[in-house]
Amino acid sequence: MKPDPSGLPNTYLCEAGEEIQAVTTLDHAPFLAQFPTEPLNGKWLSASTDQDRLVDKRTFKAGATGAEPVVIEVNYFEQIPDDAPYTTAKYTTTFTSLTNPGDVAQVVGVVVPKGQGPLLNQYTFNAA
Repeated sequence: MKPDPSGLPNTYLCEAGEEIQAVTTLDHAPFLAQFPTEPLNGKWLSASTDQDRLVDKRTFKAGATGAEPVVIEVNYFEQIPDDAPYTTAKYTTTFTSLTNPGDVAQVVGVVVPKGQGPLLNQYTFNAA
């Protein structure tokens, strides 16, 4: 997996059937990222959320060559208390190829300012 040569943000080029892991972390509780029940044109092979450690971990497979891309739309929310010493919720989503562990992980940061969520990000995975 690598950034798609089209240069479109959050768009990646994968091998057909490549298995990809998405790990999302948050700097402060509560963890409120909302993932789709299933990715568009794909399915979760596994999905787990550890609320205590503020981590969500999911795996999926890229489609076949020439097939519709797998698309994941994530809503990032915040619920920052009025007396909190911070004013943003900082999410980090890291996409790692499990098929090709030598590939460079793709890291996306999403900052949700207090009172500004949810922020929607779309991630597209094209199979070559």
